[in-house]
Amino acid sequence: MAASALASLFMTALLGLGPMQGARINLLYVPPSQPLNPDDVPPDPCVVDVEFFNAQSVQVESKELMLEPGQSGSLLLTLAQLGGGNTALFYAEGDVKNTCNPADTTCDPTQCTIQASVEVVDSKTGITTVLATSPLRGFAMPPPAQ
Repeated sequence: MAASALASLFMTALLGLGPMQGARINLLYVPPSQPLNPDDVPPDPCVVDVEFFNAQSVQVESKELMLEPGQSGSLLLTLAQLGGGNTALFYAEGDVKNTCNPADTTCDPTQCTIQASVEVVDSKTGITTVLATSPLRGFAMPPPAQ
């Protein structure tokens, strides 16, 4: 079965990198405390595609993360991947995939709750200079009824 994206879960404002800086998008799968229906379960694992785009909306880096409850993952972006120069603009995005088997009526992809952040870090020291977090926990929306 091909997994389809349910919803974009995180998108930063346009951020910039300077010399000796990189960017990292961090995702954490926070399992829901109590599902609306106790019989429903999230996909195992929750699958998220994360991507970095340059200022012209061209994808420059991507990765698929398979997250178990409580697990995190990240994707790193370097200035060189954006074409170098003194400054480079970028934004990040993540999409939760619906990996539920259509025959499994207990699988609920909307329970893949993802906390996301993007940080700009010093390439030598690893110190974070900018941190942008998603204002709301991202979650997948169910596909429209057919």
